[in-house]
Amino acid sequence: RRSRLNTALSPASWLFGRRMVAPASPGRRWCLLVVGAAVGACLGAFVSMITSLALIEISMSLMFSAYFGGLFILVGCLILWRVTSHQALDPLPMPKLYLSTFAGLIILSGLLCFLLDRKVFIGLRPWMKVPLYTILGSAVSFAMTFAIVDVLNYVVGLCQVSVSKPIVESSQQVLLVLGVSLAMGFGFGFTFGVLD
Repeated sequence: RRSRLNTALSPASWLFGRRMVAPASPGRRWCLLVVGAAVGACLGAFVSMITSLALIEISMSLMFSAYFGGLFILVGCLILWRVTSHQALDPLPMPKLYLSTFAGLIILSGLLCFLLDRKVFIGLRPWMKVPLYTILGSAVSFAMTFAIVDVLNYVVGLCQVSVSKPIVESSQQVLLVLGVSLAMGFGFGFTFGVLD
C-alpha cells in the first residue's frame, strides 16, 4: 500500500495536494488541436462578421453610431481608469503604456463614431476616409475579441472544479490576441474605407 501511494503521488504533487497530470497522447493532442482550430476559426469568423456589420451600421445609422460611440467612450474611460488606479498585488498583463494607448484608441474611435456619418463626409475622397475607418475597425475588432476572451476565461473558470489558469494568461498570449485583432480590424477598416 505504501509503494502504491508513493508512485501515485510525486513529491511536488504531494506538497501541493494535487496529482500530476500525464501528458496527452499524440492522438488526443491532434484532436484537441483540431477542435481548438475549428473553435478559433468560428470565433474569428464571428468577430469579422460583427466588425463588418458594425462598420456598415456606424456609417449609415445615426442612432447606431451614437450608441457605439458612447459605448466606446465608456469602455475606453473604464480601461484607462483601471490602468491608472491599479494597485493590486498582481501585475497588469501588459505595461501601463500599452494599455493606456489602447484605451486612448478606443476613446478616439468613440469620438469618430459621432463624426462618421455618411451625410457629413459625402464630399471626402476615399483615401481620406480610410484612416478613420481603419481606426474604427481596429477598435471594434479589439473590443469584440477581448470581450470574447474574457467571457471564455470566465466560462472555463466556472466549468472547472479547482482554481486553474485562464485560457489567455501570459503577456505573450495577450499581445498575440491584440495583434491579430488589430490587424483584422485594420484590414476590415481599410477595405471598408476604400470601398465606401
